[in-house]
Amino acid sequence: MKPKGKHPHNRLTAAKVRTIKQPGFYADGHGLYLKVGTIGAKSWIHRAFVNGKRRDFGLGSVVVVTLGEAREQVIDNARM
Repeated sequence: MKPKGKHPHNRLTAAKVRTIKQPGFYADGHGLYLKVGTIGAKSWIHRAFVNGKRRDFGLGSVVVVTLGEAREQVIDNARM
């Protein structure tokens, strides 16, 4: 269920990322999402608009890229 109200900002925590098991997309803020696959694989996705079209950019697996690194990458991408 989609939350109502303000857009999320740093909604996820490292502990929550470790414990999420249900497949789906989980928003952190600024276009950063945690994607949990059907078999439990977790990866970071940066969802942005390019030339008016939504694009999803993979930032890497949770095993390789930490939450903090993913947030930094999203900010760097937004500056471009």
